[in-house]
Amino acid sequence: MKRCKWLVLLIAVLMLVGCSGGSKDKVTKAEGIDSCKPLVDEFYAGLAEADPVRMTTTYNGEVSSVFTKDGEKMLIEDSAYGSAFYLFKENGKAYYMAEGEKPMKEDVMYDMYAKSVEMNLTMFVTGIYTVEDTEGLEFNVTRTDKEDGTSELVSVVKGDTENGAAEITSTGVKADGKVSRITVQMKSGESTTEFVYDFEYDTTIDLPEHEIKDMTQYYHHIDSPYATVEDILGTLENEEDLNYMTYGDKILVFTEENGRQLELIAQLSDADFAEYENLDFFADDYQQQVLDIVRRQAFTDCVDFTDALIPQEQLDAYAGQKGTALLDDGFEESGFSASAEGGTLIFAKDDFEYEAEFTLPEGYDEEAELDFAKLCEDGEIQSVRFSGPGFGALPIE
Repeated sequence: MKRCKWLVLLIAVLMLVGCSGGSKDKVTKAEGIDSCKPLVDEFYAGLAEADPVRMTTTYNGEVSSVFTKDGEKMLIEDSAYGSAFYLFKENGKAYYMAEGEKPMKEDVMYDMYAKSVEMNLTMFVTGIYTVEDTEGLEFNVTRTDKEDGTSELVSVVKGDTENGAAEITSTGVKADGKVSRITVQMKSGESTTEFVYDFEYDTTIDLPEHEIKDMTQYYHHIDSPYATVEDILGTLENEEDLNYMTYGDKILVFTEENGRQLELIAQLSDADFAEYENLDFFADDYQQQVLDIVRRQAFTDCVDFTDALIPQEQLDAYAGQKGTALLDDGFEESGFSASAEGGTLIFAKDDFEYEAEFTLPEGYDEEAELDFAKLCEDGEIQSVRFSGPGFGALPIE
């Protein structure tokens, strides 16, 4: 009889302990976008600005990429292609550097990747809470703050699409006040897609050894010989001969004046830039529409970059030599065009490109597979001249 009483008492104690232990987890539930959004915003506050941070992305069970940020340095590793590259700033300028290659100036890519965490967070988790039209969508959020100090936030958004019912479930896990994992499941009809983001914060980036040559010391800002793009067009026999490019919201025009190489810069107004962005790229007269916008632009700056180039006298000295002579002097392969009659080898140095006209020896096999290295060895250079700035030099300022 005593043994039975002790057994009943033991069961009661165990039940009491179990109940009291479970009650220490704090659970908060919300329905509707107005009630759910504050919980989501609070849970992920600070993640977009985290630095340093490493974000490993897994797509349907396989790691697809690893993004690491450490101050002004970033490392992007693409698992699918087995490639990696760095983005970093040095002396206030942004650079791109693939593994084993030299740095190239790069602003657009740097700014884009710097927001990688924010973009993924907005795209798959928080963005849906900022849409204007939420009619037909159901929002449910459950936050669980556990006894061990970790937290979990489950957000479920349901709605109907053309493909049937759709559902986005994001589950965030937080430890020591920082988000450690986000799992996003997207269901549409019969298909399910899953993204997993794992976050680490104790991380650093060591850049490979590299050398950056500061070319700005050779750039000189001068008064522009032309006030507008229209002024330059008036000097050309054909408007198609205008050497220009769009670079973000700028127009860059290249011309030679009295033996000096110039880059003229025009800043597009907000209205002109919006008009340019909305043009139909596939329209038959697309290029003419672009030129119509470009021609009315006024120049705001002019850069003489002649001193950054290799003097023509030095280039003339390569005549009669093989293309390998330029490679030996630090030029790099950029491209080529060739036939049995000869062709053009394109070299790059300090982000500027040079064209080397060459001829091939008699009896060269026209059916032979063209190869830059082989053409350098077999072809004889006739002349070398400056071709134009490489993309890494732009804009010259």
